[in-house]
Amino acid sequence: MQPAAGGHYRAAVVAKSAVFALLVVAAGCSGSSFESQVEGTVTLDGERVGPGTVVFAPADGKSNPADGAIQLDGSYFLKTSRELGLKPGVYKASVTVFDQPEIKPGERSMTPAKMVTPPKYADPATSGLEFTVKPGQNTIDIGLTSK
Repeated sequence: MQPAAGGHYRAAVVAKSAVFALLVVAAGCSGSSFESQVEGTVTLDGERVGPGTVVFAPADGKSNPADGAIQLDGSYFLKTSRELGLKPGVYKASVTVFDQPEIKPGERSMTPAKMVTPPKYADPATSGLEFTVKPGQNTIDIGLTSK
């Protein structure tokens, strides 16, 4: 049984409409209302470190801080209130990286995690880390020293 000639036309219109709808949805979903995004790598004495947390606190105190999880490979990206990105501006940063003892799946560790990064980096006021975030994509690698 052969479909009517109009069946091919209708199928093509439906397919094109579906593709167009997907493109409109994808273009409208940037995933964030913030105009700046920050990602980078954290190193300690030249070696990538993780896991941990990085926090960017606005130097002027007028907006919310952004934070991100540092992965095992040292990479991170920032979110503000669970939304990807942050406002452009000058930020003071803090970084904490912990060495959690390895545990077997299903077990709970009773050993406290040891902080790998020097304590001065745990507070934006003492870390000495200050960065300017510009509109758009920013790559900010954070190099820490143990001394």
